[in-house]
Amino acid sequence: MKRTRVIKILLLGLINFYLSPITAQEIPSEKIYLLFQQNDGTYSKALGKKFIDGDGLNFNLYRFYFTHNKTHTRDTLSICDLKNYPLTKESELKGKEKEWRKKNQYFLEKYFGGVWVIDRNGVFNPYIIEEICNGKIVVYQVDFRNEGAMP
Repeated sequence: MKRTRVIKILLLGLINFYLSPITAQEIPSEKIYLLFQQNDGTYSKALGKKFIDGDGLNFNLYRFYFTHNKTHTRDTLSICDLKNYPLTKESELKGKEKEWRKKNQYFLEKYFGGVWVIDRNGVFNPYIIEEICNGKIVVYQVDFRNEGAMP
């Protein structure tokens, strides 16, 4: 009887050991949607532009830079679907990042100790929405460039 009890405890401990990484809580990133607008000439030439290079499709917004590579998704939708996406302004990103860090402070300290450095790609799951011709929009999944997005 004592032997079966010990075996049961060992089996439960072993199952718990293997299942604990599966059930561990991950720190969720926040989806943000930014509207891309072409440069109208009021800013320097590099801002408000998109270009393709070896890393993929790059978007230079006015304060931040993003990259859409081959592993990311993109959807072409009707402009009527734009109302389904809560747009974020670039000026709101720093405040949203502070809110996210404050909300997840316990988990950040638990997983990363007293000091944690998470770039914006860990905080946000960003998407760029670009309006194209004929009443269509394209929603690009992107990464912040120069913040762990590129090797």
